[in-house]
Amino acid sequence: MAGLFEFLFKYRPSLYEEGRLALAAPVWMQIAALVAGGALVLAAFTYRRVRAGSGSRPERYRWLAPTLRSLAIGVLVLCLLQPALVLSTVVPQESFVGVLIDDSGSMAMPDEDSAEDGTRAGAVREALSGQPGSLLELLAERFQVRQLAFGRGAERIESVDQLRFARSDSRIGEALLAASDELAGLPLAGLVVFSDGADSEPAELGDSLLALKAAGTPVHAIGLGRPRLARDIEVSRVVAPRRVLEGSTVEVEVTLSQNGFGGRSVNLEVEDDGRIVNVEPVTFPRRSSAVTARVMFAATDEGAREFRFRVAAQPGEELTQNNERTALVEVRKRQEKIFFFEGEPRDESKFLRRAVQFDENLHVVSMTRQAANKFYGINFDENTKRFDGFPTRREDLFEYQGVILGSMEASFFTHDQMRMLVDFAVQRGGGVLLLGARRSFSEGGFLGTPLAELSPLVLYEVEPASGDGRPPLIHDLQMELTAQGRAHPAMLLRDDRSESNELWPTLPRLSAYQRATELKAGATALLLAETPLYREPLVALAYHRIGRGRAIAFTPHDSWHWQMSAEIALEDQTHERLWRQMLRWLVSYVPDRIEVETDRDRFEPGSTVALRATVRDAAYREVNRAQVTAAIEMPSGEEVEVPLDWSVERDGEFVGSFVAVERGHYRVEVDARSEGELLGVATSRFAVDNLNEELFGAARRDSVLQRIARETGGRQYGLDEMESLVEDLSVSREGTTVREARDLWDMPILFLLLVVFLGGEWAVRRRLGMS
Repeated sequence: MAGLFEFLFKYRPSLYEEGRLALAAPVWMQIAALVAGGALVLAAFTYRRVRAGSGSRPERYRWLAPTLRSLAIGVLVLCLLQPALVLSTVVPQESFVGVLIDDSGSMAMPDEDSAEDGTRAGAVREALSGQPGSLLELLAERFQVRQLAFGRGAERIESVDQLRFARSDSRIGEALLAASDELAGLPLAGLVVFSDGADSEPAELGDSLLALKAAGTPVHAIGLGRPRLARDIEVSRVVAPRRVLEGSTVEVEVTLSQNGFGGRSVNLEVEDDGRIVNVEPVTFPRRSSAVTARVMFAATDEGAREFRFRVAAQPGEELTQNNERTALVEVRKRQEKIFFFEGEPRDESKFLRRAVQFDENLHVVSMTRQAANKFYGINFDENTKRFDGFPTRREDLFEYQGVILGSMEASFFTHDQMRMLVDFAVQRGGGVLLLGARRSFSEGGFLGTPLAELSPLVLYEVEPASGDGRPPLIHDLQMELTAQGRAHPAMLLRDDRSESNELWPTLPRLSAYQRATELKAGATALLLAETPLYREPLVALAYHRIGRGRAIAFTPHDSWHWQMSAEIALEDQTHERLWRQMLRWLVSYVPDRIEVETDRDRFEPGSTVALRATVRDAAYREVNRAQVTAAIEMPSGEEVEVPLDWSVERDGEFVGSFVAVERGHYRVEVDARSEGELLGVATSRFAVDNLNEELFGAARRDSVLQRIARETGGRQYGLDEMESLVEDLSVSREGTTVREARDLWDMPILFLLLVVFLGGEWAVRRRLGMS
């Protein structure tokens, strides 16, 4: 369409956008042309007095001939007025153009057909070679040219021979600002960027473009590479937890993208320090370019672990460097405290405690009611405050990461205690596990109390109890995983997922007091229980997010049969493994009083690392008046302190930053104090290495290039549009310019209109029989 427009209107659309229309004829000639044109139009309408021949068309068609002749006269008058396009054109050799060249590794990609060697880098070398007809030669005829190479920042170069195309990243926003600073004070017609659109720091681009727009500097982008690789597999995204307990099953979401491999299956390997810990088969859909795989594996070794997720290179694949990503996970060896509050001695609670007693990462403190107002505590130690019954102070309850509530009726608690338990999940971010029993859920009177907020199950009015005061027991419950349960790490009873999923229906059947048939909105069921007593299956295990934390409901009251049933082998660890995983899940991702995070787990050397700490008191209220310091241990062992200041934007949030230069693992330890009293200490880890992010999504990113051009007043060009680029730079409003008027009276569209109008008039006259 642009070519057709240029043919009809003589110049490209971009020139009309830059210029303005004017009439070049002298004033007297303009007046004479308009008067003469008006007279001719009046004469043209004398045709109305001419009688048409017999069988002529109706009267209304006799207006066509004079109208068409009047339009033809109008075209002639317009030509006599000498229309022109007025442009601001640069004065030769008095304006400057900055040429920025992406010098990163992605430019070595062999996907640029216009280059002699087929690479993006080769296309740049040819365009800037200075040979006759090259872009550099065309620019040098009209401008002073400054060439700059960029990766992180930009620096002057004299020729393309200085380019290496091997830098580990490219930061377009940073490079544009550096080029603008380098050419500040010069009459700058604009910047030209050779790039494939890969940007290692896309968050910085917006501010850079805003600054260039304010300075009036147009940026023209020349895209390199194909917009889509023909055959490629890429590990696009890895979502992994930043920290887990030692021995936990880690669940990671890995997104794989592909072009040209639809319907094919590949193996996604997970590697920990050279050791393969899992291999997950993945089949690409035929009608979609991406698929997300959930990978589970055990984190057995303490410390900062780099897990690599990779797909082996496939035959015919164009790019293999993007087949792998690494995630840093801190595997912690520490004890998470769980408070188990049980309303009566029963086998379920006894076997649950036994199942986790040898787990060094779980410390379960239990309090069991033996009689009215008489409790027996187990597992309190010197670091755990002892109390009778259920805590009455937030500080005492919030000391724990998780709470298990057994067979305890709602009427036992005060309203403040129930509210505090809800706040334990909502505000503190802890995990609450509600166990099925004769005095829990609806049977325990939870309906209409704050405890109902915790339940992921819809509660109901209970029927009157039987003569012994017990609610009816539902027997013969056969377990069946839901689709979500089959993918959940807490449900993994064997190392092999398929074997684990097949095991669940074969476990001994259980019983329950709860007739759980309906979930709350937003809740997820992991385990269903089928029974001959009901047509629809019951919910055996479900959870939902509540505030910062989570609440889990497990309705069977006798899972200990999976340990003691005659069908279960003596050495079988199914029951132990289930409860260890359930309780680890219960306390996973529960926030501490003091926390510190970086915005991601891996950085390029020289990156600015933003630190963000959250400070809370013992009741988990945010603290703003605190002194917070981050001690950063670098890979070399050297330590540097960075003070963190209150962000003002959020209560309890303290921020700071530093530049990470060394490659390797970093450890951050934050110390928070208030009025000289230590509030707590938190640690975090991150890694610094060459990430080669621009090799992910390595096809030409037109969206980035178009944004750069659009937001600064420039345009995007192909390598075959170099002459148009030079012409557009020549009519830029920036730099040293003069006004130039270009004739429009000889546009082909005017000649075509004249032929159409006169030919149409002749055809109408002939058709109507007008002489």
